[in-house]
Amino acid sequence: MLKRAEDNGGLKEESSIVTKTGFVQWGSPGDEPKIKNGVQTASDKLPELLPGTSTNDVEASIHSHPLKVQVVDDKTYGQSADFPSGEDKKTFGQYNRNIIVGPLGQLSSVTKNPDGSLNIPNRPTGIAIYDNKAKPVIDLTKKAVEKILQ
Repeated sequence: MLKRAEDNGGLKEESSIVTKTGFVQWGSPGDEPKIKNGVQTASDKLPELLPGTSTNDVEASIHSHPLKVQVVDDKTYGQSADFPSGEDKKTFGQYNRNIIVGPLGQLSSVTKNPDGSLNIPNRPTGIAIYDNKAKPVIDLTKKAVEKILQ
């Protein structure tokens, strides 16, 4: 998931569903985030369930949040795996486990350098796992996940 989000430029959300049998159903990339009334919205759509299956057959829903900070009209917009959107929370209700892949933590003060470029603080990339009520279960950095899977 993270690799797919990196490969698409880091702004488009990616999604997938993992079934209890371990099958991964990939979704299509979302559109680049839109800014409306000062709010950044990134779209994604989970893939359709396979014929003959239901949400009970799903182990987890997974989607990414934009990896990059978007700059529009000198204003910065950065999403986090730690902050599910209202749409995310609606989707989470369908599945027992839900994972968001992306930057962890809130974007803190972005400053402007004398040359006009932006100094954007680094945030670790990782996963945030939620239950079906959008209650956070655990955050793990990419490095921690890689060590677990070794």
